[in-house]
Amino acid sequence: NRFKIYILVQTLFGFSKIDEDVVFGIVYIPPENSVYHQPDTFDQVENEIRSFSQNFKYICLLGDFNGRTADEPDYFEIETHEHEQDFSEFMQDNLNCLETLNIDRKRKSMDTVKNRSGQKLLELCKGNDLFIVNGRIGDDKHESGKLTCKNTSVIDYCICTYFFLKFVSNFKVKDFSRLYSDVHSPIT
Repeated sequence: NRFKIYILVQTLFGFSKIDEDVVFGIVYIPPENSVYHQPDTFDQVENEIRSFSQNFKYICLLGDFNGRTADEPDYFEIETHEHEQDFSEFMQDNLNCLETLNIDRKRKSMDTVKNRSGQKLLELCKGNDLFIVNGRIGDDKHESGKLTCKNTSVIDYCICTYFFLKFVSNFKVKDFSRLYSDVHSPIT
């Protein structure tokens, strides 16, 4: 594999009031125009998520996905018509839980572009009940989903399961500094 995903499993009992293990995946996916890009990279990440989700409910992915998602939904939007049966209550349990946590369904993003990797990232979230934290929680929500790369795009993300999302109290994209990266702003 030309992309690297490092999985850190650690017990956070007593640290964040989580009584089970948490899986953190540190992700780097090469850009689409890179010689290192592989078309099945998101499939490989999804396989890892599905494997870990069999034993862990607290999963958080962090890193450079090189996917621009604009402010497109990371969940399935269900429309029902007057004469159709409504299955939305079965399909949107996690979305309803977002409201319980006082987290908006719609996230904000200063990046208005969506690319192919961004579409794959959104499909990854939808297919695995993952939520993008950027532009949805804390400081970054109030700053309208700050840009993370070259002050032109959002490609660095924090993405997690609903179960872990309830422990995220703040998310911030810090100002760019050459001390940390050549083009990326740190996310905290």
